[in-house]
Amino acid sequence: MVTDVRACVSRSVGGVRLAPNRGLFAADGALILSAELEGLLSNSPMAIRMSSKSVRPAERAITRHQLSVQLLCERGQTRLEGRE
Repeated sequence: MVTDVRACVSRSVGGVRLAPNRGLFAADGALILSAELEGLLSNSPMAIRMSSKSVRPAERAITRHQLSVQLLCERGQTRLEGRE
């Protein structure tokens, strides 16, 4: 379990990584508070089931903070991927 937690905390997608207690750090070090993005990042690279009601705030956070990530939604599953 400790290994899983360490892997989750050190995970980065498109320069975005989990903050120690809450939120995410953008590549530029900015703190982002988005529970939806936290969930997606912590499960990356696997997809999770998300309602469109939860996808919209994640998309807004990505746009607002100009993150180098994108959401891929397919068959009711959503995952976070780095933009090329």
